[in-house]
Amino acid sequence: MKLIEKIEIKYFRSFGEKNVKIIDLKDLNIFSGSNDVGKSNILKALNLFFNDEISIGEKFNLRSDLSFLQRERSQKKLEDKKNIRTEDDPYAAQRDLFVKIKIFFNRPILSEKSTTPEKFWVEKKWDKNGFNIQTSNIQGAYRKKNKRVPTQRQIGAIQGQLTQFLNSINFEYIPAVKDRQFLQYLFKKLQNSLFDRDSSFKKTSGEINARITKTTQDLFSEFKDKTGVQAEFSIPESLIDFFTTINVSTENGISLYSRGDGIQARFIPAILNEISKGKKNTIWGFEEPENSYEYRNAELLAKDFLEIYSKNKQVFITSHTKEFLSLIKGNEEKASLHRVYKTLAKGSLIETFKKNKGFDKQAIDLNFWGDETEKRQEDIDILNKIYEDIGFLESDQYLIEDLQNQLKMQRHLLNTSDLKIEEKTKINQKLTKRLESMILTEEALTQEIEEYKKPIVFFEDTYIQIYKIAFLKINGIECDENNFENIFKDHSPFIFKSKECDNELNKFLDMVSVSEWADKFILGVFDFDAAYNKFNGLKSKRWGDKIGSEKDGVSRKRKDHPCFYAMLLPVPTHRTSYASIALASKSRLAIELYFSDDILTKLGNSGEETVTGVSERIKIFQGDKSLFWKELFYLPVNEFESFKNLFIKITSVLDKPHLKKLKQVDLNPV
Repeated sequence: MKLIEKIEIKYFRSFGEKNVKIIDLKDLNIFSGSNDVGKSNILKALNLFFNDEISIGEKFNLRSDLSFLQRERSQKKLEDKKNIRTEDDPYAAQRDLFVKIKIFFNRPILSEKSTTPEKFWVEKKWDKNGFNIQTSNIQGAYRKKNKRVPTQRQIGAIQGQLTQFLNSINFEYIPAVKDRQFLQYLFKKLQNSLFDRDSSFKKTSGEINARITKTTQDLFSEFKDKTGVQAEFSIPESLIDFFTTINVSTENGISLYSRGDGIQARFIPAILNEISKGKKNTIWGFEEPENSYEYRNAELLAKDFLEIYSKNKQVFITSHTKEFLSLIKGNEEKASLHRVYKTLAKGSLIETFKKNKGFDKQAIDLNFWGDETEKRQEDIDILNKIYEDIGFLESDQYLIEDLQNQLKMQRHLLNTSDLKIEEKTKINQKLTKRLESMILTEEALTQEIEEYKKPIVFFEDTYIQIYKIAFLKINGIECDENNFENIFKDHSPFIFKSKECDNELNKFLDMVSVSEWADKFILGVFDFDAAYNKFNGLKSKRWGDKIGSEKDGVSRKRKDHPCFYAMLLPVPTHRTSYASIALASKSRLAIELYFSDDILTKLGNSGEETVTGVSERIKIFQGDKSLFWKELFYLPVNEFESFKNLFIKITSVLDKPHLKKLKQVDLNPV
């Protein structure tokens, strides 16, 4: 049952912002967050609003219940005022030391003819003297609904209805620590509830009194003779404290108080549910209901909160466990999920989970930092923890839940099959192995993360070590065969990958849908040789025209992606006759020909070939590429000069404003 639509909290405890809004409230409302971020303060704020106390028996105290951030701001304003006051106007005061809680109600009105407004808000204020004032827009809500200004008589009736409505709300606050003392407190409330509902208890009390009086007549006659005072035993009609002294006996005669914490805790929502019977407007504020529960019972309890307890009452809970947090899945109309987090300048804030969208991480980022320009590592760690928790709330919890359900189903099918034990064991081992193979290793996950940070450049060559070594060489970074991969990973703003051959690169670049790569930045590089046909053959319905020169690198852009390109190797000065648009697929520029003829000859990788349309015989690479790249570590830097244009072209193609904004990497390697 949804009675409250929205809550606004101002300057209460950890909530230092002017108006912290809690929106999209449902029947069951779950507040998650790390320890000490202010989750329980939401429930305490509701308890203050409805019961005029912070927790059971604890009244409002401005010193401890006012946000320290607001106190600091107020003190600074006071000092600023004092500095500008004159002798003729020496007074300065703090008028902003208060707490406000505003609740937007949506009460059901059964009659369509009723003039009573369904939606209105009530705000209460507390200051150094405790409760200060209550305001409401109920008259405005009446005017909006009925399209007329209420008369004085109607105003009195409206205000009377408001008082009656607020008095009808039964708000129950349940703290995180649920000890024997709290159980006895609940039993006393249960007693009052039962006696209010059943008048026969008074009759029973009278009968017990009569019996006691008759039985103890001699005792009190003697007492009167000795003292002159009339006396008798009696039980008050209300049987006050009867339930606080009565023992609750469970099976085998064991006292409830001798049972484990989990059994005692499970009794609490049942008692509260009994207390709420016959009451029209009941709201629970329940801190960590899962306390003392093991996994299976916590799962059942969460289900009860969703399907039973929140059906006829509105429930607000704080929780850390996935059993409660995952209730949002598929139940967005009945349950709401809110993340409470602490910011540097505004205190506790709340972000609400939105269906099909999740949490607004951008808003969290902006709110967390505020005007802070210096980002300390400890604060970055806190923000990362918030994102980590939210990631769990948005996806991990569902994955874990689905996985658990799947494993239960598998176990059930295996256990109920007529297979032999050893056969069941073999199948189970196969399933486990298959599952393990699907979970990313640390190395695979690191690579996945890196691909979101850096653009990915695909080459048709199998041995892309050549490109990595060249990049490090022209940037003056020392490396050898044992460490160049890690050094390249640390220094390069790109990720280099191999597609093994020009045909595979073509198929990848020309795939029908690139939705899988929607958030990434892709470039495919073809050798400027027979692979020209693969580059040129990229379908025109998906790819734009060729742009650029042979010297600087000819490229094409895909039409349905903001940063998805293909290009040909730029033609070095010493190979101008080897490749051109005119020669097309007759071109003969492979990456190994970026090196000089002298080096190719020296390394024993030089050959010659006659090409139709080219007057001179051209050099070609002959040799074992798997060995060739290992020789590159010993070459002088000037032998890598031709690679500069290649990396400049890669940088210029991928160096787009949106790339810098999203990826925030240095794309100026040369």
